[in-house]
Amino acid sequence: KQDLINISETVVPYVMPVSEGGVAPTKVEFSGQAYPNSNIEILMKNNLNPNYVNAPLKTYSMSDTGEFHITYTALLSGEYLFVLRGVDRDGRKTGAVTFGVDFTSDKKLIASDIFLPPTIGFDQVHVVQGQDVKISGYSAPDNSIEVMIGDIINGRARSDNSGYWDFVINTEYLNLGNYYLKVRQTDEFGDRSNFSFPKMFKISPLFFLKSDFNKDENINIIDWSIFLFRWSSDSIDKALKS
Repeated sequence: KQDLINISETVVPYVMPVSEGGVAPTKVEFSGQAYPNSNIEILMKNNLNPNYVNAPLKTYSMSDTGEFHITYTALLSGEYLFVLRGVDRDGRKTGAVTFGVDFTSDKKLIASDIFLPPTIGFDQVHVVQGQDVKISGYSAPDNSIEVMIGDIINGRARSDNSGYWDFVINTEYLNLGNYYLKVRQTDEFGDRSNFSFPKMFKISPLFFLKSDFNKDENINIIDWSIFLFRWSSDSIDKALKS
């Protein structure tokens, strides 16, 4: 039984179908650059099955340089949608990149020079104004990383030879509220990836974030009541950690 996969992160499709006559077998090729010693997940669906399912091989390991080359052959006739998603060594995933082909008229789908955006994660997603937020992830080795908050480039970092990069955001001069952050990478030849799927962090005025039990940005009698209720049903430690 094949596992159903829900795809919620999608970037602009990059499709290059190649028509070929005769009765040659169908063929799909994906190649490009991602992150050293990480994985590429391949998902697909066709007109006979509207759900995304694992392709014949679930994941492919990337080389020490992060390069990959994946090939499928002898797929049945019909319309297909393939999804590629990078997974770095810490389990963080990129948004999905999609490729479509109709094997009733085309025999090949060749997508080369795929340049996946960096992965991204936060050390904390809810911080007090003035605290630093550290973001990190993986890209191709020794590339320049642009960090964008909203529509403004906030800074730049550089990945090391393992592809790891990090960057610290000072929130002292940012207003309270939610912020969406995304990154992209540029290689030594000036080629740029797409931006990563946006990730959110929140700046709060509270110094005791764990005491704001109902998440309304205020600490008052309501939070105290919630604390007492949880205390009566569980340990103090669990109440404070919830």
